[in-house]
Amino acid sequence: MAPLTSAGIARVGAKDAGAAGGVVNVAHQIGGSVGLGITVAVFTAVMGAGATNATALAHAEGVSLMVATAMLALSLLTAIFLIVRPATATSDVGAPAAPGVPEAPVLPQLPARPVDASFAHHHDPTQQGET
Repeated sequence: MAPLTSAGIARVGAKDAGAAGGVVNVAHQIGGSVGLGITVAVFTAVMGAGATNATALAHAEGVSLMVATAMLALSLLTAIFLIVRPATATSDVGAPAAPGVPEAPVLPQLPARPVDASFAHHHDPTQQGET
């Protein structure tokens, strides 16, 4: 689902990215609900009311799963042919910030040093009574 989400918000401005992401997530949820509803409706139509025969149950399951597979194939074709692919991204490392966005301050870096194992042993917070 991540590639579909990315494709759904690919050409949306930064100001509207949150709303676009929400619309894409709603579309995912509605699509799943509608797909499940269609699958259950097909199963019920094939099974018939009150049928308890194991053969009828297996047939209804097979038909409903074939319909679900067809919907999945249709979704794949939709994704392949209708989703507009974003232009090839170039590296933005070191690029200036967008207009109106202040530059991030450079934070001081602490020097790396090895952890003293004796410190962890003498200051174990799980031991009660030590101060």
